[in-house]
Amino acid sequence: MQRTVKDDRGTQLTAQAPGQDEVCLMLRAHAEHGWLEREVLPVVLELHAMDLVPAYEQAPALAYLEAVWSEAKCRAAATDTSDSGLQPITPGSSLCGRAHRYHGCVRALREKLAAHVDLLLEYSALATPVADTRSASHRSACSGRTHPLARSTKPRRHGA
Repeated sequence: MQRTVKDDRGTQLTAQAPGQDEVCLMLRAHAEHGWLEREVLPVVLELHAMDLVPAYEQAPALAYLEAVWSEAKCRAAATDTSDSGLQPITPGSSLCGRAHRYHGCVRALREKLAAHVDLLLEYSALATPVADTRSASHRSACSGRTHPLARSTKPRRHGA
């Protein structure tokens, strides 16, 4: 909650109620923590479990991981910005201390996940695409044509 006060010259100043910045940091850290555990961690665990699966089958999960990790980095930046606005911990400020500790725990989780995410995304960048094993004559003969089993979009005329 903000309150408006006037200084000696009559200029209006707004002052925030004590604890508002700490609560903001705790809410942002909580939201970031939830995102990391709900969205990022399950994908990282799934990809680690897919070690023996070919790279082309991992591609959708890696693409999703890249998207949720990008969102996680945006959330992390917002949380860190909230933390930078806080004053250093002062004795007797239990709310400020709790906010800093909670943010520290979330930051530690973020750093551990970042190591795994970076490794997975680096691995996917190094993976080579699956080679086309068809012969050159087959590729040229089929280029521009649809597969023979594909249905035609033109209606068939009977009796013609």
